[in-house]
Amino acid sequence: MDDLIMGLDVSTSCVGISIFNEDGGLLELTHANPSHDYKTLNQMEDLHYKAVILKDFFIEKKWHLTRIKKIIIEEPLMGAQGTTHVAAMLNQFHGLFYAKLKEVFNDSVKIYYINEYEARLSAFPELSAYDNKKQKNILWRTVPQKIGEVRIKDYRKMLILLLTAQRYPEISWGLNNNKAINGKNYDMADSVATVLGFMHQAALWKPEPLDLNKGLEFVKAYFDYLKWEKTIKGNAQEKKSLKCHYLTDVLKIKNYINIDVFN
Repeated sequence: MDDLIMGLDVSTSCVGISIFNEDGGLLELTHANPSHDYKTLNQMEDLHYKAVILKDFFIEKKWHLTRIKKIIIEEPLMGAQGTTHVAAMLNQFHGLFYAKLKEVFNDSVKIYYINEYEARLSAFPELSAYDNKKQKNILWRTVPQKIGEVRIKDYRKMLILLLTAQRYPEISWGLNNNKAINGKNYDMADSVATVLGFMHQAALWKPEPLDLNKGLEFVKAYFDYLKWEKTIKGNAQEKKSLKCHYLTDVLKIKNYINIDVFN
């Protein structure tokens, strides 16, 4: 039987998890939430407690008893959004989480890291263009800096999600209670990009052609939807019904991503 590969996008609030076979088939896509109500004494105790929650989650899933032979993790950003304190905290958490992974999986399981930039660059070539001066591909060169009033920094993760959804159309994604794209989708999509980027970079898998323009088209339509929903009136049920109608009949969300609007 084929060995398996696990991809992880790790943060203190949500961990995106993907499992692939050796041929690039996506077998499982899920997430883990390490939040808790335990009153910790300090930040390090809080981070440790979250790492323990994730360890227990992995053991409960019995992934250590499967054929997983590689774990590929997106590196924490040294210049994480926010302050240097946030960046330091993320790196501390990654260290604690790594130690817990080593407790769960035996030494035959190899753990690799790839940074976010390289993962996205290699996972989705549609997002980059060759720079003759720098003599290398540059990420986001094919993407407009703004779509309408929305800046690129606000929709980069959405493009990763949309391209992932194109690559694996059988995967079902979710909306939150407000009928907006659930933030957990982005973490799960990043875990997929982590594996695709690593395997493409190593020339073990080949990228599949995807339609970036379709993704950009959705970004504009989706942000128009978010703007529209602020204008609707009625009680909660009436607003929910209007949003479902818009997503289904106006935005036609199913043409872009496999989401059950009515779930």
